[in-house]
Amino acid sequence: MRKVIIKNNITHSAPLPRVLITIVNWNGRDNLIELLASINNLNYPKDNYKIMVIDNGSSDGSQTAVSQSFPDVYLLENKRNIGYVKAVNQGIANGLNMAVDYIWIFNNDVVVDENSLKILVEVGQTTEKIGVIAPVVYSYKNPEVIENIGYQINFWIGRLKKLKFGRDVFQNDNDTYAEVDSQLGCSTLIKSTVFKMVGNFQAIYNLYFEETDFNIRARKKGFRVVVVKDAKVWHKTASTMNKFILRRVLLQRLSGKPGRKSSYPRRPTETEELPSQIGEKAVYTENRWKAQTTWNPSNRRQAPANRGSENPGNHMRERSGNCPFYLNSSYPS
Repeated sequence: MRKVIIKNNITHSAPLPRVLITIVNWNGRDNLIELLASINNLNYPKDNYKIMVIDNGSSDGSQTAVSQSFPDVYLLENKRNIGYVKAVNQGIANGLNMAVDYIWIFNNDVVVDENSLKILVEVGQTTEKIGVIAPVVYSYKNPEVIENIGYQINFWIGRLKKLKFGRDVFQNDNDTYAEVDSQLGCSTLIKSTVFKMVGNFQAIYNLYFEETDFNIRARKKGFRVVVVKDAKVWHKTASTMNKFILRRVLLQRLSGKPGRKSSYPRRPTETEELPSQIGEKAVYTENRWKAQTTWNPSNRRQAPANRGSENPGNHMRERSGNCPFYLNSSYPS
């Protein structure tokens, strides 16, 4: 299908962008079927979008349910659960091979409004600089309640601030979209050109914060990340994500901003989930980061237990540049 455009009193037609919709699923049959049903009702030409489900070795009959209820859906079946990010990258690779214009990435626990794809594409087509386009995320249990409308990132402390509708974004009624630092990755439309310049999602994240990392890299390449006011999805497990992004050093490295020098470890706050400035290095064990150090509240300048006490704090600068801590090579996979 082609869209008629009238410009300077000359009527001509332009092809509507082609979209690959990718959904990662693992034992989420009922949620997946509901999502596919909502996608089937999209107000967008069916010839211009395809659907691909990447199943991570489900044992709940998801594969059979998709094949029987939605025979036109491409089903990529992994023999085992390879993780969310690796599965998403499989969908991205297929989309690029199919030469689509956009790839729409979904979690399986989302329901989409019928006009969302049309609205998202219209915003994306306004300028080449808009590369990552997200809808407003509403609560599935409370359909009128906005759960997420994007984030602002403080790169100095590594914190995500959850934006508020009407206060931080969309103060004016005529605002169509708002530029943000990052957005919730349950439903994200991304131009294929962005993947070609930025690359895929990084598998070191496995499940969380992969979209934040990707958005930062996309913005560093000159693309804009936006949330579109009139595009809607309903997410069943949306939650407050106002927390640290793995480690502050990651954001400092991605943003190019130096870390604050320190000659001694900082006392961790009660709200921190990951160690920061409290030791020589951090290692990933049993799904959480642990610092290889000890903390003595009576002596702020005490060296870690596995190092000598001479020249306290000097070990903090070894191999760390401007940042007083570093990650070793043992990333989660």
